[in-house]
Amino acid sequence: MNDVNEKKDIETLLAGRYCFEKFMDDDGIYRVICGEEKPCSDTVIASLTAGCLRIDAVFYGGGHDCMPVFEVYVKASPDVNDWVCFDSPDEGLPVPGADLLRYMFETLEKVRMDYGLSYDDPGFETLEGKKVKASDKPLENGGIGMV
Repeated sequence: MNDVNEKKDIETLLAGRYCFEKFMDDDGIYRVICGEEKPCSDTVIASLTAGCLRIDAVFYGGGHDCMPVFEVYVKASPDVNDWVCFDSPDEGLPVPGADLLRYMFETLEKVRMDYGLSYDDPGFETLEGKKVKASDKPLENGGIGMV
């Protein structure tokens, strides 16, 4: 199936409410995987956002230990700006040249179904009035504590 049809399928499944951004081309991904380039840790390759769910393809680690991983983020509702890392599924990144959008969508859909999440409302309760404040009490390791 060609890229145009793949994109239309995903638009239909997500009712057109998604954003896909690719920050690294296939040649760049290949150069990193082959060890020709060393990206900074947590370099985002691509990101797919659909309502309250987001999946990022990321190069994690640095130097020779750099590896591509997926990170799934959630937020309490579509109108909230804050994302929370939810899961890092075991699925690896497809080979360069593969349909990254389709693969990311399928991975996100698997996580959504496995955990009973929703694109519109993941079902998390929002905690109101809870604040973290610094404490003057020293920690065992000599740092400052939080209460």
